[in-house]
Amino acid sequence: MDTILKIKKRTGEVVDFDQQKIMLVVEKAFFATRGTVEGERVRSITANVMFELNAKFPSVEIIPTVEHVQDTVERKIMEQGYFDVAKAYILYRYEHAKERAEKKKAILRRIEENQMMVEKRSGKTEPFSMEKIKHSLEYAARGYEDAIDFEGLVAQCRNEVYDNMPTAEIARMLVMVTRSFIELDPAYAKMASRLLLSKLYKDIIGSGIDYARLPQQYREAFVKNIQRGVGIGRFDKRMQEFDLEKLAQHLDPARDELFKYLGTQTIYDRYLARDAEKDEILETPQAFWMRIAMGLAINEKEKNEWAQRFYEVLSTFRYVPSTPTLFHA
Repeated sequence: MDTILKIKKRTGEVVDFDQQKIMLVVEKAFFATRGTVEGERVRSITANVMFELNAKFPSVEIIPTVEHVQDTVERKIMEQGYFDVAKAYILYRYEHAKERAEKKKAILRRIEENQMMVEKRSGKTEPFSMEKIKHSLEYAARGYEDAIDFEGLVAQCRNEVYDNMPTAEIARMLVMVTRSFIELDPAYAKMASRLLLSKLYKDIIGSGIDYARLPQQYREAFVKNIQRGVGIGRFDKRMQEFDLEKLAQHLDPARDELFKYLGTQTIYDRYLARDAEKDEILETPQAFWMRIAMGLAINEKEKNEWAQRFYEVLSTFRYVPSTPTLFHA
């Protein structure tokens, strides 16, 4: 049984593992040295690579890096005696590493010379600001400053930016980079959760987000998106029978802090309601809990009061229903 389902990229991002990519690079190495693709040998090498990876990473929870996989490919080619092919593969890795290094140098030079641009959500471009990156990281690290390698995070983020990078992609990059540090200290999990929440708030509230007014904007977005969800048929029309303004005032945005990174990512990926046509998320975590509470209270006579009671239980994690309820309430 293959236990390799995911792979960690150099950016720290975890993506689906594709065995075909191993076969492809081995085929290219054979073709570069021998002018032909030797299918049986390629399949044999790939099978040996997978056997070793499955033995070295026996649990789906242990995720290999790109470097782990490439080192294994290189070793298995040599173990079968194809030293000329191994040389071609080593050169292939070297050239790509050199290419990445040159790109990083060029980007760093452009950053230092203030020539890098980013693309805002509106489509407009503006100069890239490393200070904004630092500010975002500092905000997410509050309370955990002693446990965070701030300069290390900044350096890694600097390596991942590129010219005309969308600001939404920058927000995602900050999460991915911080997530790659979690194995060093649990504080990075809290930091990654905060960065993902910041991205979510911007997605829902939009370019007019003002962190000084975040609680108010958070509640306004709840009312607006319940109405929008009903309008597009995503939510039951009986949701409009609730006093949305009253329920909005009962939301406690600070409870988003109760989530650790894995919980935030799971609710973001699986449970938050979306406008499927526009691929836009409709709710924050506290709006999600209130919507579930409203679904549970929808047949009650005093539905607003019961929704608030259910929300208090759900949003403080005293009780969390099973997935069918979270999907359908």
